[in-house]
Amino acid sequence: KPKTDIITPAKQLIERQIGERAQSIHFEYIEPSDGKDIFEVIASDGRLTLRGSSSVAICYAFHTYMKEACKSMKTWSGEHITSMMPWPDYELYEQVSPYELRYS
Repeated sequence: KPKTDIITPAKQLIERQIGERAQSIHFEYIEPSDGKDIFEVIASDGRLTLRGSSSVAICYAFHTYMKEACKSMKTWSGEHITSMMPWPDYELYEQVSPYELRYS
């Protein structure tokens, strides 16, 4: 289990992006891989699950899912968000960051 709550900040960021639709997403913590951030995305039968070792990893899981499965994106310069009802099926297991240290 993480030392701090990583789910709440990730969920809040995603809620700011897509509103109440975020309530239908299931969030889970997974252990880092050799000290590196890791995330997984599973969407099946209209249920989306985002797993990550940090808030950043979970948010990146959502970004990856939106980009690859939904063909959607929201950036500083604009947005293109298509219908996500229901969540399109998609699987991406164990995407591991190549970096041990990251700076913000």
